[in-house]
Amino acid sequence: MTRDDKLAMLLFAVIFALAGIIRFRASRRYKTAIQSWAAQNKLELMDARYRWFCYPIFSFGPSNAIYRIQVRTDEGCEKCGYIQVGGPYGIGDTIKVKWDKNG
Repeated sequence: MTRDDKLAMLLFAVIFALAGIIRFRASRRYKTAIQSWAAQNKLELMDARYRWFCYPIFSFGPSNAIYRIQVRTDEGCEKCGYIQVGGPYGIGDTIKVKWDKNG
């Protein structure tokens, strides 16, 4: 293995590690944004799971994350749906929600 190959592998590893750190921090920020959204809408957030692959419910863009959510209303009714969090290129925490048809 040549020196150039080793440098290329090191550069790839550094880029991969940085991408992982950025994704982890964004995930924490998005979860906080979802919790704040639920509180503002007087909903109890029961579950929020990141979706790696899902039917294209929203228009996808850079740094947008899709979560499957389950909430409980003040009346005790449970609702499920999808929530999109994030703005273009990771700037902002815009939230869009699409509820399941049955709830």
